[in-house]
Formats: sequence, structure tokens, C-alpha cells
Amino acid sequence: MSLFRAFKAKLFNTKEKSCAHQDIPLQTSPNPTPLPSSTFKPYFSLAIQSTPAQATHSETHEEFTRHDFDSPQTIELLGWEREHESCTFHETQFDRIEIHGPVQDFYLGQDKTCSLVLDTDAATTQARWQVALVNPQELVICRFYIDARYRVQGDMQDFGSLTGKLQRTFHQIETEQGQNLLRIVTQSPNLTQAVDCNYFGERNGITRQFNALGVLQFEGHFIEEQQLGRQTWYDNEGKINQVEERHAEGMLLTRYYSNGQIKETAEKDSEDNYINQLTRYYESGALWLIRPMQAGKIHGTEHIYYEDGKLQAELTYDMGELIKELWYHTNGNLKQEVHLDAAGKSLETYYEDGQLAWREHLNPQGVNCGLRQEWHPNGVLANQLNFVDGVAHGNSEKWYPNGQLEQCIPFENGHEQGLATWYHENGQLSLEIYLEKGLREGLFRSYYASGVLSAEGQYQRNLSIAPFIEYYENQQIQMYLPHTQGNRDGTARWFYEDGTIKTIAEYFVRDGQGYLKESSSYNKQGVLESFESHSNTRCGYHLEDNQREYYQTGHPDTRIEYYEDGAIRWLLTRLDENLFSSKAFSKQGELLESGFVKVIDNDYQDIGHWQRFTPQGQLQREAWLSDDGKLNETRHYFDAAEQQQILAAETKVDDNNIVEAKAKSNDTKEPQTSAPILSYHLKFDPDSQLYAMKRYHPNRQIAEEGNLHFRGQEHFWVGIHNQYDKQGRLELSETYTMNGEPIEHTTGSNTIRLN
Repeated sequence: MSLFRAFKAKLFNTKEKSCAHQDIPLQTSPNPTPLPSSTFKPYFSLAIQSTPAQATHSETHEEFTRHDFDSPQTIELLGWEREHESCTFHETQFDRIEIHGPVQDFYLGQDKTCSLVLDTDAATTQARWQVALVNPQELVICRFYIDARYRVQGDMQDFGSLTGKLQRTFHQIETEQGQNLLRIVTQSPNLTQAVDCNYFGERNGITRQFNALGVLQFEGHFIEEQQLGRQTWYDNEGKINQVEERHAEGMLLTRYYSNGQIKETAEKDSEDNYINQLTRYYESGALWLIRPMQAGKIHGTEHIYYEDGKLQAELTYDMGELIKELWYHTNGNLKQEVHLDAAGKSLETYYEDGQLAWREHLNPQGVNCGLRQEWHPNGVLANQLNFVDGVAHGNSEKWYPNGQLEQCIPFENGHEQGLATWYHENGQLSLEIYLEKGLREGLFRSYYASGVLSAEGQYQRNLSIAPFIEYYENQQIQMYLPHTQGNRDGTARWFYEDGTIKTIAEYFVRDGQGYLKESSSYNKQGVLESFESHSNTRCGYHLEDNQREYYQTGHPDTRIEYYEDGAIRWLLTRLDENLFSSKAFSKQGELLESGFVKVIDNDYQDIGHWQRFTPQGQLQREAWLSDDGKLNETRHYFDAAEQQQILAAETKVDDNNIVEAKAKSNDTKEPQTSAPILSYHLKFDPDSQLYAMKRYHPNRQIAEEGNLHFRGQEHFWVGIHNQYDKQGRLELSETYTMNGEPIEHTTGSNTIRLN
């Protein structure tokens, strides 16, 4: 494996080995005389496996000399950390060399894999060559300079062979202490990484990472590839969020809040297990938690604190197993005590004053066993129920704070079984019914606190089979609701407390399903307020989990609402499955409003063409709505009578025109047969998503125009907004941005530039 691939893995904390130690390869020039070991310094060199003299075939052309090889030969960029050990950073192959004077080009087939060009501009007297080495596996081109001994001089840079962009730079640095190190800077769109390492590519020194904005994200210290010393992580604002002090036996870890306060301190061993003590803090800096750790497990008593410093909890562990919990109120009194052992979990909860509030026991499987009890704050038992392996068995009893029994429901093997009773706080019976495996069975009666009957009915397997009757406390019937096999069936009546009828509803059953046929509602004076006629409105009871919940799905075919004198106020009529006609009338029977309604998601939604009229029958307003209720267009009209009076008043120029004004005023008493005068027009444009608005003077001259943008409950002008006088002359022109911000304000005399 090349070091190039291994190095990329190293930078992200992998443990993959990154360097392969090799013998010194054959080069195209004699190897330099080894320096004595005491003077050896790490370096890079270019190793070319074969020389032109070793070619199997050579030929000379006018412009170049060509040398061919029978098999691919190797070129390597080697890092020498030790005198007789090297590591491959880049590798390529060739089977042909072409020499053009001072230029040597190496090819593998038709692809150029390396080139050596004599640097004629070198400032030094020593000759050097510019090298471009192609690594086909990594898709990079490495560029650098070598001297006559094929040693690399200066930095090396890797460029993407497809993009041409700089990806990595190898800086050869000599420290003040005379040591040689390699700093590898890797660049990507979101991360820049600078790693100090040796010439085997092993991290040895400081590693830094920066985000796309150049903000430091990580700084760590390495010694021979091991993270040792201080390791620091930063957030995107450059603030420290984690620090590790690493040593051979483990590390000390500190995490921080964004405000700089310590969030957590901990210690880990060499196996990354938490040891000794883990401490956490609130963002305010107050102590939150102290947790004893041993071999990665909580062992001992953990202390948790409120932010004001008071003890909140003590949790005791035995090598990660929780065995005891003590929780405290803010006043220091015990809030909850939990004990865990082989028999299960025992729990007691206390009120803030120390009074016992709750007690229960759970077996090892986490289900209730034995008596579960709850107390009122005054110390009176509130409820209790016995369990056998999680199954309720015995009486479920509940008491009021005064000690009076509130309910008693017998359980047998997890089911409600037997006569269940409920009581008022004064001890009077509130309700009694027999339960058969949780289902209501037989007669049902409920009572007021005074002892008089409040309701009665009869059930069979949770289904009502007789009229359900509710009473006012004066024993006047409040509701009479006939049932057949669980469905409302027949004429149901609801009454006011004085016996006056309130509602009458007709129900019927078809194929076992209940339906509402019609209903009428009356006020306390006995006057009909509304009437509904239904053809397919289903109704009945949901009986899930032994409960009863009434449902009604559907809408009336016709709904009529009345004024107190019996005149129709509103009429809703079904036109199609989900489409209705809606009309509203005055007390005199004049049409006030008409339009269409559609049922969407079980709710009424106005759609289509709507019209509103004055009591005199004149069209006042009309609107066109989309199928989902969105306004497409609306028109408002002047009131004809009011406009005639205004026009008449405007003719009173002086006292000599009184007769003319009276004549015009008298004209207003005649019926209006002309078309209504438009006062306001708003229309939606789907392309711009804006509403075009126009407002008019009574003389039909334009008064105002512009485009409105509606955003939620607010609206604002967009583009040009103009206002005109009654003769149609422009009085004001304004220009707005698409966000409704004013740009320019123009009147007849001047222009003000706002933005």
C-alpha cells in the first residue's frame, strides 16, 4: 500500500499502518555516499528503477532519443526517516523514456507518467530538475524539484490530475533545534489540515484542522503516531468545546459550553473506559453531577444537585447496576425512594412536606405486584388496587380527601367483574352498574348528591337496549333517547328544565347501522330555531377498551335556520355529494346572500360565486372563490341611494341651486333599475401571485390602483401604486419593492426618493 492512501486514513484517527520499509531502490544516478549516522538528516528522494542503459531497445531520432523496456519499470517518491529505511509516498510506472535534450519524459503506453525538466532559472549554482510525477491510483500529480543526487529540494505539491486543483503540500521544515520534520497541508472544500510528521508519514508533532472560513477546529499533539499531550477541539466560532490531556495510561477530558463554562470533566484509562470521577456542571458554572466511575461503569453513589447547590438525588450503583435511588425536593425533604434487588423494584414517593404520596412494588419483569397505594396530601388514603404478576385482582377503591369512599370497582384476573359503585363526597350513591368482564350489563342508575335519580338505562354486553333517560334534579326529564341493540332508534327528545321541548331528533337503524333522519331545535319560548334533514348521516357508539363514545358522521341534506317570527334566516341545500347551496334572507324574505359550500375534511368551505345584497335588493358585493376556498376575485358596489344623496349634495354650489338639489334628491326615491356602480375590484393573478386592486369614485372615474401581496394576515403594496382625483388626474404615485418597502413617492409638485 502506498503511503499516500495510508496517510489519508491516518489523518482521521485510523490505526492502519502507513509506511512500508524497503531496501534502497536502484536509481538512474549513483546513490550518494551515505553520511555518518551521527550526521544523517531525513530527506526525500526520487528512485527510478531502470536507466536508459538498461533499456531493451533504443533508437535515436532527430529531435529525441527513445528507450523502450519489455516490462513496466517503477518510479517512487521515497521518504527517508532513517539512513537505511524508506517509505513510498507516490509510485508510478513506465515502459518508455523519451529524452529531449534536458527533458526526460516517462511513458506507460500512451500515458505520460513522469517528467524531469532541467531548471535553467535556478538561482543556485547547483543543477536541479523540476519533476511532475503522476500517481494514477490516487489521481494526483506531484510536483517538486530534485538535485543531481535525486534528492528533493524544497516543498512538494499534489494536484488533482482531473481538476488541476491543489490538494496537498509537503513542507520540509528544519526546526530551530536543527531537526527535520515534514508538515503536510491537505486542502478540501470544507477542511484544511496541517499535520507535522516524520518522513515515514507518521504524525509526530502538532496537527491542526481549519474549517472553510479558516477557523481552527482541532489542534492535537502526536508522538510517533500516538496522540499524547493536549488535544483541543473548537466550535465554528473558534471557541473551545473539548480538551483532552492524553498520556500513556489514558486521558483527562474537559468539555465546555459555548459561553466558556466547563460542562464536564472526566478521566479515561488506556482502553477508553471512564475511571475515577466524572463531574458535570450547569451552564451557569454551578455543580450538577458527581459520578464515581470504575472500568467504564458507574460504581458507588452518584450525587445530583439543583442549580442552587441543593442536593437533588443520590443514586447508588454496583458496577453499573442501579440498586438505590433517593430523590429530594428543593426544601431538602425526601421526594422519592427506590430500592432495586433480585425481587424487583420498590418505590415510595413523598409530598414536599414529607407526607407519603405513593407506594408500589414491581417484579423483575417490571410489572406491578402486591398492593399499589396513593395518598392525599392530608395523609388520607386516596386509592389502592392489588396486583398479581401485573394483573389487577380485588377491589379498586378510591376515596375523597375527607375519607369518604368515591368508587369501588371489583376486579377478577384483570377484568372489571361484579357490581361497581360510585359515590358523591357526601356519601350518597352516585352510580351503580354491573360489569361482566368490563362490559356494562343490566340496569344502570345514577343519582344526584341529593339522592334523587339523574339517569337510568339498560345494557346488554355494553349495548343500550332500552331508552336512556336523563333527569333534571327536579325530576323533569332532560333527555329521552330510545335505543335498539346499541343504536339510537326512534324519536329522541331533549327538554329545557321547565319541560319545554328543546330538540327533537329522529333516528333509524338499517342493516345494524344507526342513522340520523332529521332534527329540530327550539328556543325556550317553543319557537323553532333550526331544522335538519339527513339521508346518510351515520351515528352510533365506539366501544373500544370497554368505553362508550358517541359518533356522528355526515352532513344534513337540508338545514334551515329561522328568525323568531318563523321567517327563514338561512337555507343550506345539498346539490351534490359534497356540494351545497347557501342562502341568507332578511326578516322580510329578501335575499341577502347566496353562494356555494363544499365539504372539505369534514368541514364546510365557501367556494364558487358568492353575492351579497342590500335590504333593498341591490347587489352590494360579489366574490369568486377557488375549489379550496381561496379568493380569486371580489367586487364591491356603491349603495345607489347613498350615492344619489352625495351627488345631490355636490350640486349645492350656492343657495340659488337649492331647487335643483331638491329635485335630484327626490329622484333617489324612485326604484333603481340601472347597473350597480363598481367601487372596488380585487383580482388574483396566478402568474405573479399578486392581487390587482382598483378603486373607483362614484362618477366611475378611477380613484386608486396597484398590486397587493397577501402574506398571512398582513398585506402590502408591490410595484407602482397610484391615486387619482375625481376627474381622473394623478394625485399620488408610489413605488414599492417586492417586500413592500417604499422606494419612491411622487406628488404633482415633487418626487422623494426613499431608498
